[in-house]
Amino acid sequence: MLDDEASTIVQILILALGVYMLLSFLRTTRGSGMVRGVGVAILLAVLLLYGVSLRFELEELNVLLKGIAGFLVVILAIIFQPELRRGMVSLGENQLIGRFMKAQRDEVLAEVSNACISMAKKKQGALIAFERQTPLDAYIESGVHVDSEVTRLILDSIFHHGAALHDGAVVIRDNRIEAAACLFPLTENIELSKSTGTRHRAALGLTEETDAVTVMVSEETGFISVCKGGKLERRVARGELEHILSDRIGVDDGSAPEESISRLARVAKWVRGAFTDHIAQKAASVLIAVGVFVLAYKQVYTEETYVLTLEHALVTDSAPLSPGKLLVLRPSQSFEVLDPAEGSKFSIIIEGTRDDHAALRTGLAAAFTVTEETMGLALDANLVSWSPVAGTLSKHWEDKPPILRMQSFATTEVDLDPAQVEVNWDDLDSYYEVDEEQLTFPTTTKVEITGPQNAIADIETRVEFKPIVLTSETREDINWQLELTEALRDENLEIKTPVFLHIPVVPAQLRLSSIDIEPTLQCFDPTRPDLVDKWKKPAEKVQLNIYVKGILPRNLDADEGQNEKLKLSDYATTHVRCFIDVAKLEGQDSKVALIETGGLKRWRDDLKDRFPVADLDPDADLWVEIVGEKTIRLEEVEPTEPTNGNGEREDKE
Repeated sequence: MLDDEASTIVQILILALGVYMLLSFLRTTRGSGMVRGVGVAILLAVLLLYGVSLRFELEELNVLLKGIAGFLVVILAIIFQPELRRGMVSLGENQLIGRFMKAQRDEVLAEVSNACISMAKKKQGALIAFERQTPLDAYIESGVHVDSEVTRLILDSIFHHGAALHDGAVVIRDNRIEAAACLFPLTENIELSKSTGTRHRAALGLTEETDAVTVMVSEETGFISVCKGGKLERRVARGELEHILSDRIGVDDGSAPEESISRLARVAKWVRGAFTDHIAQKAASVLIAVGVFVLAYKQVYTEETYVLTLEHALVTDSAPLSPGKLLVLRPSQSFEVLDPAEGSKFSIIIEGTRDDHAALRTGLAAAFTVTEETMGLALDANLVSWSPVAGTLSKHWEDKPPILRMQSFATTEVDLDPAQVEVNWDDLDSYYEVDEEQLTFPTTTKVEITGPQNAIADIETRVEFKPIVLTSETREDINWQLELTEALRDENLEIKTPVFLHIPVVPAQLRLSSIDIEPTLQCFDPTRPDLVDKWKKPAEKVQLNIYVKGILPRNLDADEGQNEKLKLSDYATTHVRCFIDVAKLEGQDSKVALIETGGLKRWRDDLKDRFPVADLDPDADLWVEIVGEKTIRLEEVEPTEPTNGNGEREDKE
C-alpha cells in the first residue's frame, strides 16, 4: 500500500496524463483551437466556481454545480461527438491496437487498389480520400451518405460514366465508404501546371488542409496518382499502388516506416519528447489535474473516530460546549446521572466527505438533554446535538452506545449525635487519650443528606457514619469530616454539606492514690497575721486524690506501673499542702471556708531526674483534687478575760 503522499502524487500523474492525452487529441482535430478553448474554458469555469463556493461557503451554488456536473459531461459529449468519434477511431492507428485492425485495413486497401487499377485500364476517372486524424465531416456533408463496405465493384459502379454519383469524390472512413459525390477545395498552388485537371487540384487542396491521403485515376491518361500533405505522386505503378497507399496512410510526412526504427531509438525519442515537447500543454495538464484532484479529494467519503469525555451538567447551565466533551444535561437538581460516570470516554465514528470532516478540525463537541422518556435507553447518536454540524454526516458509536441510568434525588436533614460516630483511638499515642465526653459538632447540629428518594425516606433511623480511626501521630484536637458508611454510599447517599466532628485529644489522665491530710490555717494578708489565732484548727482531715496526665502511659504495665505510681504518689504526698486562707472570711457573716491545695507547681523541676520531663506534653501535669466537700465550717476561738497578777479577773471600768 502507498502512503498518503505517494498515493497523491500517483493519482495526480494519472490525471495529468489523461488530461494531456485529451488535449493532444483535441489538438489534432479540425477546429482544434475552438474545441480546446471551449473545453478548457468550461472546465476551468466549473473548477473556479466550485472552489469559490467552498471557500465562501456558498451552499446553494455548491449544490447547483454538483447537480449540473453530470449533465455538463453529457452536453459536452453531444457537442463534440464528431471529435470524440474520431478520437475513438484514431485508436486504430495506434501501434498496439492497430495490429488488431491491420488485417481489415489491408483488405480495404486491396479492394481500393484493384478498383483503381481496373478503372485506370478503362480510363475511368476516380477520386478517393482516406480520412485519418483530421475529420472530413465538412466535406462528407457536401456529398451523399453511403455507409457501405469497400469493394472493387461498388467503387467501380460509383465512378462509372453516367452514374449519378460519379462526379465528386468518395470518402473512406473507418474502413467503410462514408459518402460519395463529395466536393473538395481546390489547391491554390500557382506552381502547378495549367494542364493539371480539376480532380488532381481537388486532391491536392484536400491534403493541404487536412492529413487525408487521396488516390485518383486520370480520365484522360489512365494514370494513377497518390497525394499526401500537399505533395502529388504521379504515375504510380499499378503493382506498387497497394504498398504505397499502406505506407502513406500509416506514416506521417514521408518519414521512414516506424517499424524500421530501432526500439532503442524509439525509447530515446520518447524520453526526449517527454521533457521537451509541448511544455505548455503538459504544464496546463498538471494544473488541471491538481485542481480536479483537490475537488475530488474533498468529496471522498471517509470515516474518522473522535473520542469524547462525558460530563454532567444541568439544562440551565450556560456553559459553552467544549471540543472533546459529551455533555449530558439533567433536567433539574433532583435528577442525578448514575451511569455512565463523569470522565467516561466514548468513541464516535463520523462518516462523510473530507470536506465535511474539515469543518471538524477544531474538535467535536456534543450535548444531550435527558428526559424521562430517554432514561435507561441507549443513547442514539442521531438524537445528540453535535457541534459543529458539517454537511450530512453519518454518526454511530464505535462500541455499544452508552445507556443513561438516572434517579430522582431528594435531600433531608438528620439530627447529629456524637453517639452516632465511632471514634477508634486504640492506636493513639499511649500518653494521650480522647475526651469522649467533649465530642462536639462545632458548626451545626444537623447534617443534610441527599440521595435517591427511595433510599432517603428512612435515613433518619439508619444513618451511620464511617468509623474514625486516629493514629499515633495525632496529639492535639482535630476536626474530622464525617463520611457515610460504605453501605449507604453504595445506595448513592451522600452528605450534601461537609460536617465535622470536634475530637479533643488530651494527655492521658490517671488517678495514682488517695491520701488524708489535715488542713492548716493560713493568712495570706500580710497586714493581719493575727487572724489565724481567731479560729480553731479543724479537727477533721481532708481526703485528696492524686492525679497525673501525660506523665504515665494510659496502658501502663501492672508491675512497672505500680512502681512509677508510688514514686509520684510519694512526691505528691510529701509536697502537697492543704490549707484554709482565713483572710477570705474577714468581713463575712459565714464561717464556711474554702479548702485549697498547693505545693506541686515545681514538680517538673523536682522530678526531672526521675522522668523524661523534657519530652512530656506541655499540658502534662501532677495535681490533687479534694474528695467530697471543698468547704469546711470553722469555729472561732473563745476570747479570754484579763486577770491580775494573782490570777484574779480584773474589773473593767
